Amino acid sequence: MKKITNKKHFITGLISTVLAITCMIVSLLNVENLRYIIGAVLLVILAIISYYFAFSKKDISAEIAVCSDERDRHITMKSCQTMVRIMNYILFTVCQACLVLYGAFKLSAFLIVAITLSGVLILMFVVTLFTLSYYELHA
Repeated sequence: MKKITNKKHFITGLISTVLAITCMIVSLLNVENLRYIIGAVLLVILAIISYYFAFSKKDISAEIAVCSDERDRHITMKSCQTMVRIMNYILFTVCQACLVLYGAFKLSAFLIVAITLSGVLILMFVVTLFTLSYYELHA
């Protein structure tokens, strides 16, 4: 039996397998909905791909760490920080524009988009906060 080389892909495969089984059970109970069968097929494909990478490939971050030097890591870090900052600005701008459009046209779709983007911005803030505190404690 092969050894698990990538735990993240293995966990993704397990979750996809459980969700595919759940979709198949729901499709058996609710025969007229084809979407559960399509979802199960897509989840089975995702599970197969995840299991393939879990058992056959080395972790990509380990391969990159061997080939990269300090300058490459610094450039990667700065580009990721810039990307997150730009995405924050874009999300905030679109959120504010949707709020203005909701105020002008009273269409509920604009409010739904604004609430969703506000939730994404809050989630990004919380994830950033937790990752920064994690790396401050473990670096």
